[in-house]
Amino acid sequence: MRICQLCGFRSSARVCPRDNIATSVFQKNTDFPGRLAQGCELLGRFAVEELVGVGGMGAVYRGSRLQNHSAVAIKVLWHDLAREPSEIKRFTREARAAGMLSHPHIVKVVDFGSDTQSHALFIVMEYLTGQKLSDAIVAKSVLPPLRTVYIGAQTCKALAETHRKGIVHRDIKPDNIFLQNVGGKRDFVKLVDFGLSIFTSTAEGEARITRPGFVVGSPEYIAPEQAVGDTVGPAADLYSLGVVLYECLSGRPPFTGATHQELLRQHILEPPPPLVGPTAGEPIPPALAQVVMQCLEKDPSKRPADADALEVALQRACDPTPARISDRISQPKPSLDCGPECAECAARAQRAQADANRAEANRAESNRAESNRADTERALATSTPASASFTDGLAPSGHETAAEVAPAAYTAMEAPAPRFIHRCRKFAAAVALALADVALWWRRR
Repeated sequence: MRICQLCGFRSSARVCPRDNIATSVFQKNTDFPGRLAQGCELLGRFAVEELVGVGGMGAVYRGSRLQNHSAVAIKVLWHDLAREPSEIKRFTREARAAGMLSHPHIVKVVDFGSDTQSHALFIVMEYLTGQKLSDAIVAKSVLPPLRTVYIGAQTCKALAETHRKGIVHRDIKPDNIFLQNVGGKRDFVKLVDFGLSIFTSTAEGEARITRPGFVVGSPEYIAPEQAVGDTVGPAADLYSLGVVLYECLSGRPPFTGATHQELLRQHILEPPPPLVGPTAGEPIPPALAQVVMQCLEKDPSKRPADADALEVALQRACDPTPARISDRISQPKPSLDCGPECAECAARAQRAQADANRAEANRAESNRAESNRADTERALATSTPASASFTDGLAPSGHETAAEVAPAAYTAMEAPAPRFIHRCRKFAAAVALALADVALWWRRR
């Protein structure tokens, strides 16, 4: 990118069309209108340290919190764009969209505002270290299928959360997929840059900033419905992700052209070429190629139903046991705790703890039942002789005749009260023993 140091106009031209002076190749020490000086404080809470990069809507600085000196990223809207109401609305919408999302695979917005001293409109986000997916593709030419699926599945998780909140990103591309090393895990995805996002819900009450028929997005990764200026939905993000996956596996996007118009025409009219990997590289599983090509369907209704469905399809296409994917790319399995902001992991941990508590309660109940049964057996053994039958002479034992039983029965009927009480106690002990057996059997079902 080249920039005019007088007016701040950014383009690839060597001469600024506004001032007719030579432009400069952007470097970290390049001066331009609205550049924040090192040590500049914003809102009395953040300090600017150094310029780390520039984009279409603004410059990004590395900064720190004044309270605890933790690192943050500060994105500042370009000085000339800060005078345009439509660009201010777009920048505010980016802050609002990203601020609504809380997910481990989406960049976290810390603060947003305008500084009265520098007149800078800025977004404060978590500071990311690592590399863009585009840099990884350049470095490796192509990515192995397992690594591609691992990155794509995490991006699907981020898109699923985005779409659930009624937001369409509209600019999915390798530059906006950031790869980190987190807790020993390689290629931990962070989805960034919601500058072109839109709210799909009419309940938001927000007027569309983009004019009907006006094309926004990156031409190499744009969906057909987005290329013709139609209203877009979540399926447009899945198409763009399909283009990204295609490029990861083959080393090039499905469509290339000398001009933006040529790229848009191909996305709208031409079918994508078959997905074929490099000759010397790892072969692409046919099922994986089929999933990627489904994402590139011109008709949004023929693409995967949603980001969750695409995630499942990617993992099944590459391995029938998706849980092994992270192992097979030579890295530790993702832990259950992605961070304090991960509601999904917190719920999973709560379910695991509840299951453990129930198992412990069942074991304790089983031990109590066993103990009660043993106590009952000991009480029964000490209260009566072991050879005594339950009816104690009122029924044949198998070795007595009916004539011998009859006098015993008559004697029992005429027995004094202490003997009757003794039988009641034995009967109660037998019932307790039977109930203990039933309880133990029920717990072990």
